[in-house]
Amino acid sequence: MKGSVSNRIKGFVLSTGRTGTVTLTSILNTDPNIQAMHEPKPSRIYHIMSDLYLRNKLHREVLAGIYFRSRKRMLCSNNYYIEINPFMWGMGSVFCYVMNNPSILHVVRDIRTYIVSIMNFKAHGWHRYLIDFIPFWETNVSKIILGIDNWDSLSSEEKISWRWVLMNQTIGETEKLTRNYMRIRFEDLFCENEAVQKDILDRISSFFHMKIDKKEIRTLLARKLNSSTKRSIYSFESINIQRQESILKIAAPLRKRYGYL
Repeated sequence: MKGSVSNRIKGFVLSTGRTGTVTLTSILNTDPNIQAMHEPKPSRIYHIMSDLYLRNKLHREVLAGIYFRSRKRMLCSNNYYIEINPFMWGMGSVFCYVMNNPSILHVVRDIRTYIVSIMNFKAHGWHRYLIDFIPFWETNVSKIILGIDNWDSLSSEEKISWRWVLMNQTIGETEKLTRNYMRIRFEDLFCENEAVQKDILDRISSFFHMKIDKKEIRTLLARKLNSSTKRSIYSFESINIQRQESILKIAAPLRKRYGYL
């Protein structure tokens, strides 16, 4: 399949979600030669397929075939295609096996603000009524990461933390499989320090070989597209202190790797 994959694919942006990917899509689309799409349909199914693939219930060649058939129409464009899709968190290695060194941009976010954002987002999303009835929708991390023996007794916050670990670890493993891997932090992209923000924007433009208008992009960054507007919790500190400690313990190795510790 490596030779048959469209050369119009410029890369993928993968993350846990709630990492500013809607805004990042707008940033990438400021280059007229790029067609960046955020979660094009079908997308949610790839969350379930990521789970099945990591449980060895779906072969990578089958998954790759399903994906490229579903994107055939989009790849007919003359522009270079970039897909920004947190639902495909488990598919990075699939792309690495069926493509020649695909470009994978990995966006990470500190668990402390991620867990607040994801809980607020889920608390008000339409899918909150269906989650418990859709098989594989909420990944049971204990089926993939060994040594988690008390999964059913964990709190919602602890389960979210383990999913944050699994998703980021899985995406991060692509660094070993492609020469074109880069990781950036949500906090650096949306920070108020112009020097830090400029560095991130320069890295993104260089990574995807694109031209960007930094003035236009700073306007986009200031809008905070798709942010959580309704609140069920207001800060990490509003979570029960014992759960805070458990969350930070679960996330500690990756937080250290990403520079949050």
